[in-house]
Amino acid sequence: MEFSWSNTNIGGKAILIASLIAIISIFLPWVDLVIRHTNGFQELAFLLLAFFIYPALQVIKNKQISLIWGSVSSIAAAVAAVAFMEWKTIPYH
Repeated sequence: MEFSWSNTNIGGKAILIASLIAIISIFLPWVDLVIRHTNGFQELAFLLLAFFIYPALQVIKNKQISLIWGSVSSIAAAVAAVAFMEWKTIPYH
């Protein structure tokens, strides 16, 4: 079955829009200081996109997202995002 935006439910649309926003944000500046300017690629944020693959592919294929794999993907994404922020945080004294 081919992908159809009009036949996609609101949850599927949200997944695809969030995936697109995540991909676009990788190209935007993430750090903009006087001595340092980097984007998402330089900050290795593209690694977090791996968690969008399963849900986005299931929506594009018009298949049901498994409760187990969908939960694993979303929980792992949340944990990885927090770990990523902690890893990239510079202590301020």
